[in-house]
This record gives sequence, C-alpha cells and structure tokens, in this order.
Amino acid sequence: RLGADRIYDLAAQCVLRESLRSPSTAVRSRMQKWWRHAMKVSAISRVLARMSERFDPDHAATIGLLHSIAEPVMLFHADRHPDLEDATLLENVMFGNRAELGRILMSFWGLPRTLVQAAGASTSWQYQHAGEADYVDIMLVAQWHAAIGGDRRHLLPQLDTLPAAEKLGLVNPSPKLSLKIVEAANNAVGR
Repeated sequence: RLGADRIYDLAAQCVLRESLRSPSTAVRSRMQKWWRHAMKVSAISRVLARMSERFDPDHAATIGLLHSIAEPVMLFHADRHPDLEDATLLENVMFGNRAELGRILMSFWGLPRTLVQAAGASTSWQYQHAGEADYVDIMLVAQWHAAIGGDRRHLLPQLDTLPAAEKLGLVNPSPKLSLKIVEAANNAVGR
C-alpha cells in the first residue's frame, strides 16, 4: 500500500538515524550488518519472484527488505543494556527475537498479511504450508542464499532440506540462476 520506493526510503531512514545515534560500536556494527543482509535478501527475492508470473517482484523485494525489521527496533533499545556490548550476545538476541517481534510490529502497523507472515516465519527454516509456493517461501530461500557467506552459515540447514526450496523447485538451482543470485546480492551491497 505504501509503494516499494517509500518502503525503501523508510527503512533507509530508520537504519541511518539509529546507527548514527548509538554510542555503541557493537550496535552500530550490527545495524550496518542488518542493512546489508536485508538488501541482499531483497535483491535475491526479486530475482526469485521473476521465475514465475504469479509473483510480483517488487512485493517480493519489499518482503525481503522488511522480513527482519524488528532488528533495528531492538537495536534502538540495545544501548540501555550494557551486556549487549558483546557482539555475539547481541547477535543471538537479535536472531532469537526478531521473528515474533517483527510479526507483532507489522500487525500493529497494519501492514499486509504477506509481510506479517514473512516476518513471523523469518527464522523458521522448516516453514510449511498447503498449496503452491508463496512469498514466504521466496523470502526464506533468498535469506538462505544471502546468509551463505555470513558468520552464521554454520547454522544453516542444507538447501535440499528446506520445504520452501522444494516448493519453489530450487533444491538444486541451475548454475545460471545461482549466478543471478550472486550478482543480485553483490549489486545490492555494492560488491
């Protein structure tokens, strides 16, 4: 309802404002990490949505961008907790709470159901549902690809065990699609 460009502007303003406000190096670093990851997931979601005419690439990109919007909200409050200066603890708090808080925030903000669902399932690699693939499946597969090079890659399940990858027919993506995914992620964060 807000439009993809407006969503990107709001997210960018949120990240910049909060990352500049925080006196904590760990919080500023985590905010930048969140932004890079969200941009990668957004770009990869757009690529994956283009595989089928059923999906709107802009909507998929918006879901990819906002799937973890609870993280900057939590980071805003992290300065009040000195124990969160530890980067590992901060990372665990972010990952462990972002899905439920994101679902609650998006519901409260009155955002579309697909955005609320995606936020709520953002840490659920085994997300399953009846019927054809949906936007949550796209977000999960995009998030998996975006996380491959990250510091939590050792926690990732195998792609062929993700119900979302199976629904999208991406258990073994073609080399051409894999290249598009890598290019999209690199372009999203300026290589």
